[in-house]
Amino acid sequence: MTIDNMPAVFYNTLDAYEDGMKYVVNQGGTSSSKTFNTLITLIIAAIKKPNEAITVTGRSIPFLKRGVMLDMKNILTHDRYKGLNKEIASFNKSERTYHFKNGSFIEFPIFPTEGDARGGKRNVLFLNEADSIPYEIAQQLIIRTEGAVFIDYNPSAPFWVHDKIIPRSDCKLIISDHRGNHFLTQEKHDEIENHPDDDWWRVYARGATGNITGLCFPNWKVIHGDEWRKEVTEIIWGCDFGFTSSKTAIVKINILSKTEVVIEEVFYKPESDDAMIHEVMTSWGYNSEPAFFDHNTTDKGGKPEQYVSLLRHRGMNALLAFKAGKSQQIQKIRGVQVWYTPASTNIAAERSRYRFKMFYDANGDQHPTNQIDDSSPNHLMDAIQYGIYTHFNRNGYFI
Repeated sequence: MTIDNMPAVFYNTLDAYEDGMKYVVNQGGTSSSKTFNTLITLIIAAIKKPNEAITVTGRSIPFLKRGVMLDMKNILTHDRYKGLNKEIASFNKSERTYHFKNGSFIEFPIFPTEGDARGGKRNVLFLNEADSIPYEIAQQLIIRTEGAVFIDYNPSAPFWVHDKIIPRSDCKLIISDHRGNHFLTQEKHDEIENHPDDDWWRVYARGATGNITGLCFPNWKVIHGDEWRKEVTEIIWGCDFGFTSSKTAIVKINILSKTEVVIEEVFYKPESDDAMIHEVMTSWGYNSEPAFFDHNTTDKGGKPEQYVSLLRHRGMNALLAFKAGKSQQIQKIRGVQVWYTPASTNIAAERSRYRFKMFYDANGDQHPTNQIDDSSPNHLMDAIQYGIYTHFNRNGYFI
C-alpha cells in the first residue's frame, strides 16, 4: 500500500521498513515532515500485518498530545488519507490507542522510568523526538520490541543514537529538511531558509548534526547603537526572583520579529520585593506589557500565584511563566536570534558560563549532554527564558 505524490522522506522510511531494517532513523530539520510520514508508515504497517502491536512514545503526555498525536489525528481526518482511516475500528481516548479492524493497534503511552519501560512487549516501536528520551529507558523499550524501531529527532547535538544506533549495519539513517516537504508554503520555506543564526540554520534548515561544544547560546551577540529601537514590535519582561544572597534578575525583552529580539538587563541584585520590582520596571518604561515570573516561592510566603497577585494589584500584567525542562526551552530559544546591549554586562557573564554538562568518550573527547550545568549563577538566563519561551510558545512564534 502506497500513497502518491508524497515527500521523499515518506518513501525512504517505508522502503527501509519493508526492506526489513531493524532501525529506521529519521534525522530531520524543522518542517521536514519526518514525524508525520513516520506515522503514515506505521499506519500502513498496522494495516498490512494483522494483530500488530505498535507503540509510539515521547517524553510526556502533553508532548505527545501537542505533537505526534495531533499529527495522527490530522492524518486520519484528511481526505487525502481517507483510505487509511477506513481501516480504523475505534479510538480509545483514555488509553490513547487506535484499534484497527484486523486486530492491530497503535498506542501512545509514556514511560517515565526505566522500570516502566520494562513492562510490556510490542512488534514495532517509535521513539518520537528521541533526544529527550534517556538511553536507559529507550534501551529497555528496544529490548522488548520484536520488529522495527523507528526513531526521529532534530539533531541539535549528538546523543546516544549517534553512538549506539546509527553505526549499526541494520540501521537506515534518513536525513531530511524542509526543502523536501512540498506541502509547505513558500512563505514557510523562505522563513526557515533565511534564518539569521548559522548554527540554527545548519541543524533546522538542513538537518545536519549540531556541533555544540557546550555553550547553550553560542550565537547571541552584542548590539550597538539605538537604531534597532525603531524595529521593536512588542515588549515583554522576564523576572527570576532572588532570595538572601541570590540575585533577583529582571530583563526587558524587545521583540523585533518572530526570530529576533534585543535583551536589556534591567536589575540584578539580591532583593525580592513586589514594591521594588514595580518601581524598577516602571522606571524602565514598563506600561502593562506581559511580565513573566518564575514559579518559586518567596520570603513573602505562600504560593507563587499569591506573590504574583501582589504585582497584579499594583497594576502589572504579571503572569506565571510556562514550566518546561530547561533543555526544551533552550532548544526552542536557539531558533531566535538574540542580541543584548553593551550595558548588559551580567547577561554577557552568565551567558559565557551557561553550558550543558559534558561527558568524555573512550577517546577522551568531550561531548555535551542535554543537562544544564547549574554550578554558576544563571538568574538572568532564567529570566530571559521565562519571557521568550512563554510568550513565543503562547503566540505560536517558534518556527
